[in-house]
Amino acid sequence: MIGTIISKYKVETLLNKGINCEIYSGINTETRQKVTIHRINRQLILANVEIKLKIKNDLYTLSQISNPAIEAIYEYVTYEDDLVYISEFVEGVPLNKYLDKTASDKFARLSVLENKFLPKILQGLSAVHSKGICHGHLRPSNILITRNEDVKIINWGLAELSELDKISKNVGAIEYLSPEQIQKRPVDIRSDVYSLGVTLFELITGKKPYSGLASDAEISSKINDESFLLTMGEDENLPEKYAAVIKKATEKFPENRISVGQIISELSTVNVSPNIPEKPNPVPFYQQPPVNVVKQTYTRPPTPKPEAPNKRAEYKMPKGVYNAGGGNKQGKFKTILIVISVIVFCFILVRNRIQKSSHMKFDQNIEALTDSINKAIKENHFPEAVDTGKLRQPVLLSEDSVYAKVDEKPEFPDGQNGLNKWIKNTIKYPDVARQNGIKGKVVVSFIIEKDGRVSDAKSLNDIGGGCAEEAVRDVYLMPGWKPAKISGTTVRSRYTLPIIFK
Repeated sequence: MIGTIISKYKVETLLNKGINCEIYSGINTETRQKVTIHRINRQLILANVEIKLKIKNDLYTLSQISNPAIEAIYEYVTYEDDLVYISEFVEGVPLNKYLDKTASDKFARLSVLENKFLPKILQGLSAVHSKGICHGHLRPSNILITRNEDVKIINWGLAELSELDKISKNVGAIEYLSPEQIQKRPVDIRSDVYSLGVTLFELITGKKPYSGLASDAEISSKINDESFLLTMGEDENLPEKYAAVIKKATEKFPENRISVGQIISELSTVNVSPNIPEKPNPVPFYQQPPVNVVKQTYTRPPTPKPEAPNKRAEYKMPKGVYNAGGGNKQGKFKTILIVISVIVFCFILVRNRIQKSSHMKFDQNIEALTDSINKAIKENHFPEAVDTGKLRQPVLLSEDSVYAKVDEKPEFPDGQNGLNKWIKNTIKYPDVARQNGIKGKVVVSFIIEKDGRVSDAKSLNDIGGGCAEEAVRDVYLMPGWKPAKISGTTVRSRYTLPIIFK
């Protein structure tokens, strides 16, 4: 596996290996970005197509979530019958070890946890749970703190495996599993809430859950039969609000547990630093004492006395006599401005006509020259010349632009017949759509890069039943295309493909 190139990612180092999944570090061969490569054991998914489809659906949904606390999913592919997905590479320290080094007692741990990390963890989980995605093995070692003290919840995508045989102890440390995971019953986001309650207990107290028990069988029995806080004997030592939240989160039956959103609401008023006085609440504006306002008076300025009338202005000129006095200077000035404006307008008009005439003559000369060249070529005056038709303007191509009109259209391997055959062999009719009789056409639009890869695939319509999601996912699995060209230059182009489900 090491040294293998999957899609555009090269496998470099084995980080962890278990029954369910092998985790490697790798590098993007195009951008040189470091990534994490997860290879899920084929034996776990070959026998259960439904689980494989659910994992692919979860990975696709996770790749659409943008939250700084959630490990980013870049891509997922099939490699030698194994499902492989690529995520961001996160370097950090598990949260429990970080608190062990930086906080001396329970109150210090709680202060650091609530002020720096807990809100980010809860907001990240809330964003994922809102899409119906379950982590399945949430524990302190899967919550990393980076060098910049950012939170990252890692190792997503394996929740569905906890329903299969032989792996309940390998999905995560058994101490953090919910009763339904121990009993191998179906899991959902409420299982994450149980694991979150156990994780909060360890992060606050610094005490590993069930540390006094020797075997997994004893731990499983305690998880199934006894209250978590009563078993740990720490109910009275926890802050009241946190004890209540952990108790509600670790209820035996999933329907009795609170949600992550309710945890955020209940912990929003917790005071984690009892020795530090709280800031006084601001006094509402309607309870504040009145402000003395100094009344200002406005004194109207005295009205100036009217000037004596201008006797000269009252004099009326007799009809037919031109007034050459100063009262007519403004009229002369306006007349001069109008004359100047007319002259300027005429000048601009004449100049534009001359320029237009020159351009027309130039275009006529170009056409005449082109016709003469083509005539000479046809009459074999230039036997080595090639008839290029009309003279063309040079095409300026942008490096990153996506073109809809091209000289040479992109081509699928083996042409249209190869594309039809690929669609027939690859696209699967979703079970939900088949059971509900959903039929129709899904139009997928995507970009064909210069190297033939498919990117930015999206459905332009949705007929329901998971048909649009299936079409988009499988378009990303297409082999390399022959890219489009303009004037002999390879360019990025957009392609629209209708896919019929019936």
